[in-house]
Amino acid sequence: MSYLGKIFFLINEKKLILFSLILLFFFSSIFEVLGIGLIGSFLAYLSNFEISAETNLGKIFYFLNNSGFTISSANSLAFLIIIILIIRFFFQLIANYLILKFTNNTSKNLRKKLIETYLSLNYLDFINKDTASSYNELTTLTDQFSNLLYVGLKLVSDLILIFFIVTMLFFINSQVFLFLFLIFLFLILVNKFIFSKKISKLGLSANSLSEQIFKNFKEGLISFKQIKVLKKTKYFTESISFSLGKHARLLTKYNFFLVLIRYFIEFLIASILIFSSILIYSLNDNEYALVVLTVFGISAIRSLPIITNLVNSTNTLFYSKNAIDRIYKALELKKKIVIKKEKDLVTPFNFESLEIKNLSFSYNNIKILEDINFQINSKDFIFLTGASGSGKTTFLDILCGLIPADSGSIIINNDNSENMLNTFRNKIYYLSQNNFVLDDTLERNIAFANKEIDKNKLDLAIKLSGLENFNLKLKDQFNRNLGENASKISGGELQRIALARALYADKDILILDEFTSSLDKKNEKKIFETMLKLNKTKTILVVSHNTEISKIAKKSFKIENRKIINFS
Repeated sequence: MSYLGKIFFLINEKKLILFSLILLFFFSSIFEVLGIGLIGSFLAYLSNFEISAETNLGKIFYFLNNSGFTISSANSLAFLIIIILIIRFFFQLIANYLILKFTNNTSKNLRKKLIETYLSLNYLDFINKDTASSYNELTTLTDQFSNLLYVGLKLVSDLILIFFIVTMLFFINSQVFLFLFLIFLFLILVNKFIFSKKISKLGLSANSLSEQIFKNFKEGLISFKQIKVLKKTKYFTESISFSLGKHARLLTKYNFFLVLIRYFIEFLIASILIFSSILIYSLNDNEYALVVLTVFGISAIRSLPIITNLVNSTNTLFYSKNAIDRIYKALELKKKIVIKKEKDLVTPFNFESLEIKNLSFSYNNIKILEDINFQINSKDFIFLTGASGSGKTTFLDILCGLIPADSGSIIINNDNSENMLNTFRNKIYYLSQNNFVLDDTLERNIAFANKEIDKNKLDLAIKLSGLENFNLKLKDQFNRNLGENASKISGGELQRIALARALYADKDILILDEFTSSLDKKNEKKIFETMLKLNKTKTILVVSHNTEISKIAKKSFKIENRKIINFS
């Protein structure tokens, strides 16, 4: 897709808003150019010079008079100019407000789409996607695109204004206009062939460095405890500092280019004014030359920041090209994602049995599971073990629908339809050893993702998970939040909160993947006592290296040589 096509894809807003903005730019430019032209007439009135109807400038003034804009004196002309400038100010004010609203809404919608895309990825794509890259897309690159959009809309506004100014100047004196046009064309070509490629490379390098900075910082946060114990703070700060320094130098170079271009344009405009003055005086009578020169001078002064903005805006487009490509590529992933809708789920049913037949799975051409045959019945308590890397977690990921099997079938209640399988998976609650808490209250952590909290279900979940004393302790604290990354609680409390969350969700099937591996024997025993009570109403599958669990399980299996066999 073309560069412009990608921008419109990312905007994805109603075209009516863009049309309204362009219309406002159009009217604002008309009134601004009209004001500039009338200043020449005002100067003629003050100098008692009558502009001939034969001149192009005179034709404009006589056209205004014939259109109902009667100009009887310098005062009335001054009043008309002020009215026109007020109207122009009104249009510009509305246009700028709409530009800000448009760009901020686009930025918000873009971030929302990116988050939806990340969370809609299938499990394998998600774990293969670098979180630093995602965070960079969501923050730095989205901000860059928002700025580009703002600059782009201002660029359109400036182009429309320049078009009207150029048209007016051409109408007043075509020879001087031709001279100015050639100078402006030279300026565009210099920017295109000297600066644009350099600036585009700077944008690519700056975005790569931003991503590296995020990555280094994230790694430092994750390994904070080890860094402090090993006294390696200096190593990490120097690593991040190096990237920050390189990023700062790139931004300095980019902004220096913009300043260099600005001063070059200002020098060029000043030179043009001098040569234009000589040219105008050589082509016209002295008095009329003064009027024309005033109009050209005001146009040049007004055009100076516009031309600078045009060049800088163009360079911003080049600088942000990498950001657009990256965000576009990220959002393109969503086209490949098929999201299951609630209507695809069958009518709620009572789970009776699950049968797996000839299931196989490979990853990167390595066979992980092969011809798996397995059965679970309602209210089973099943223990599954196996050596590290044998495929236990992969088997659970397939069962939960996180990754698809290469072959084989999963049959629920003698029904192998996909709708039945999706409904079955909606009855599963998965508990792993790597659990999390939100930096929020215990209640909000247990009722996770439910806006309304059921008090009866909450109290029961707290009681069954053994969190009653912990809950009472929290109620005495001013700040009841559990802290970022579970910083205020122990490992045992974290696991109990995860269990309470599962109990609150009230799913029919509980899967525990090494859930108690970080607990001591006493806490592990309490957890499994709770599991035995729950087994009266729920189906439970426990995956663990702890073979002692097989003594309380109804059925025990292990994964060995890519197959599930009986464990004894």
